[in-house]
This record gives sequence, structure tokens and C-alpha cells, in this order.
Amino acid sequence: MALRMRREGRAVLFIHHSGKSGQQRGTSKREDLLDTSIILSRPEDAQNGASFTWEWSKARGLHGDDLEPLQAELVTNPHGHLAWTCKRTGDARLDQIRALRAEGRSIRQIAAELEISKSAIGRYFKQLDNCPNDYREASGG
Repeated sequence: MALRMRREGRAVLFIHHSGKSGQQRGTSKREDLLDTSIILSRPEDAQNGASFTWEWSKARGLHGDDLEPLQAELVTNPHGHLAWTCKRTGDARLDQIRALRAEGRSIRQIAAELEISKSAIGRYFKQLDNCPNDYREASGG
């Protein structure tokens, strides 16, 4: 049925949950005809229930920065309205590193805590020095 709808030029949306392993349950054949497949998961550092990480598991026609995973959270903005904040997960890591750096931690200490290489931390430090407050917000009302 989905193939027929695709031939007719209709968009098809499947919503499916993952098993205990985090992978989809059952056969992966259902993804064969899809152009796009995303995985929504709860971030480890989530502060409330309306927070998720968006990752592309399949993306025909998307390239480069468009494939960067995103972290989204529904928050109350300073005006008392609900708003979605959205940032690249690399930015979330950058926020962690910014906070640890502000505490006076060394590259070696940050690398050990976040379990990433010292050279990667060095690249994040360069990014912080060049663009210290890169943050995007999309208002939802």
C-alpha cells in the first residue's frame, strides 16, 4: 500500500517505536522504501519531559549540515510563553564544555569527564573563542 501511495505522489508517514536495544522492532525491510527515517530519543541531560534528540537514520537527498543531529526542548521563555529551543547536539556538547571551562577545568580534565579526545576538546575551545554565544531559538507561540 505504501508503495502505491508513493507512486501516486503522496507522502507516507510511519510511526514506529524501538525495542529494548534502541533499534526498531521486527524487520528493517519496512525502511527500504522510505526516503527519510529519524530516531527520537531522550537526551541524557534532559531537564523536563518535553525534550528529545532528533537523529537521521536514513536521509535521501540531505547532505552536510542538514544531517547534524538536533536537540529540542519545550521551555517557558522570559515572557511566560512556551517556546521550542533547538540546537545542534554538537552545540549541546559545546555548552557542556563552555560550563566546564568556566569552572576552570583543563582540557585533560574535560576530555576525561566527557570521554572524548583532548584534540576534540581543543577544537571545541577554538570554536568557543571564535563564537562564544552561538545559540538558536525557535518560538512556538
